[in-house]
Amino acid sequence: MSIEQDIVDIIIARIVAECPEFGGRVEESAHVPLTPEDWPCVRVQLPTTQTETRDGGRQGHRPRKNDGQIAISLVHDGRDTSVLAVQRALGLRIDKALMDEPFLRGADGKARVSELISTGSQSGTTSNRGSVVSVRQLFYSATWRTTEQNNSVPMHA
Repeated sequence: MSIEQDIVDIIIARIVAECPEFGGRVEESAHVPLTPEDWPCVRVQLPTTQTETRDGGRQGHRPRKNDGQIAISLVHDGRDTSVLAVQRALGLRIDKALMDEPFLRGADGKARVSELISTGSQSGTTSNRGSVVSVRQLFYSATWRTTEQNNSVPMHA
C-alpha cells in the first residue's frame, strides 16, 4: 500500500471517530454527491503530490521529500439555514482531530508524515435540479520523506 493511501485512510478513520453524525459516510473521492439522500457526507482526496530528490549521494538511496495537498469536503443540505454554522463547527472538530497528532500514525504506531499543516478552507452553496448543496472544504499540506529506492516506506516511521 502506498503512503498516500495510508494518509487518506488514517484521515478517514479519524473523521469517522470524531464525527459520528456522518453515519460512516466518509470516503475517498473527488465527487460531491448532488442528491439529498447522500447527505451529509465527507469526501477526502489527496489529488496532488510533488517529489523532490537532492543531487549527489548514492543513487537509489538519496532521500526524497514528498509533499501532498489534502482536500476534505463536508457536504450538507444547503436548504438548512444553520448549515454554515454546523459546517464551521464540524470543520473545527476535524481540524482538532488531525492537528492533535499531526504525524498521522497508523495502527502500527509509525508516523506517516513528518509535517501536517492546515492551509485554509472555503465554503459555498449551489443549486442543482431543485436540490441545494452546501460544501465546506478544508485544505492541508502533508510532508513525508522516503528514499529513491523505497518510496513506499517513510524514513521517519
